Amino acid sequence: MKKTLRIIYIILIGLLSVTCARPTPWRVVKYTAAGDPIKLVSLVEGGEASWSGDGSWIAYVDSGIWITDPQAEKQIQLTQSGHAPSWSADGKKLAYADSGIWILELAGRNKNQLTTEGHDPCWSADGQHIIYANNGIWKISIDGGDPEQLMPAGMDPACSPVDDRILVEIFNPERLEFDIWESSPNQKPRLIAANAESPAWSANGKYILYCASGVWVTTVDNSQTQRLTAYGYQPSWSPDGSSILLSFNGQVWLMDSPYND
Repeated sequence: MKKTLRIIYIILIGLLSVTCARPTPWRVVKYTAAGDPIKLVSLVEGGEASWSGDGSWIAYVDSGIWITDPQAEKQIQLTQSGHAPSWSADGKKLAYADSGIWILELAGRNKNQLTTEGHDPCWSADGQHIIYANNGIWKISIDGGDPEQLMPAGMDPACSPVDDRILVEIFNPERLEFDIWESSPNQKPRLIAANAESPAWSANGKYILYCASGVWVTTVDNSQTQRLTAYGYQPSWSPDGSSILLSFNGQVWLMDSPYND
C-alpha cells in the first residue's frame, strides 16, 4: 500500500511540474528580409504593457498597475486597480484610468485625480496635457481644470512623442469595425489602417504599430507595411526601437523589432 501511494505521489509531483513549468522562453515567429529571426519571450502575466521613456521599466496591468524591469527580475505593484498605464516622457509619472483619469508619481506614490470619467490616457508631446477618451477625444492639463474636447468621436488615443498628432480608433458603422485615423490641429484626418485597433507610435515618430489579426507595423506615410505576428494585441515600442511589447494569452511578451532606426 505504501509503495502504491509513493508511486501515485511521484506521478502527481511530475504532473504538477509539467503544469506549472514556464513555457519555452524563445519562439521564432517571423524572419526579416535579411533572414534574421524575430524572437518572442514571455515576461509576466498581465497585459496593457508600456515602456518608460528611458527603457528601464515596463508598466502593465494584472489586477492593478504594476511595473517590472525588462528582464522581469523585479515586479512592483503600484495600485490595486486601474488600467491603461501611460508613461510621462521622463519616466517619473504614470497616467492611468480608474473611474476617471489619474496621474501617479512613482517617487512618492502620490496620486492626483484629473477627471471622474474617461479611459485610455496618453501624454501630449510637451508633457503638459493628458489626452483621453470619453465619448470622443478630450484634452486636460496635468494640473487639472476643465477638459477640452478635441474630437466628437474616437477611442484609444495614441499621442505622437514628437508633435501634436494623435492616432485614434473610430468605429465604422457600415463595416461594424474600427479604423485607425491620424488627427492633428488644422489638418484633415487621415486614414492609417482599416479594420484595425490599438495604435502605438515608435519613439522617433517614424513608425506606427497596430493590431489587425496580429501585430502590424507601417511607416507614417503608409508607404511600407509589414505584418510582424499572427497574434497579439496592445503593442508598445521600446524607446530605442529594438523591442516591442505585446499582450497575448494573458501574458506580456517581448519581441525583437525589425525597425530600430
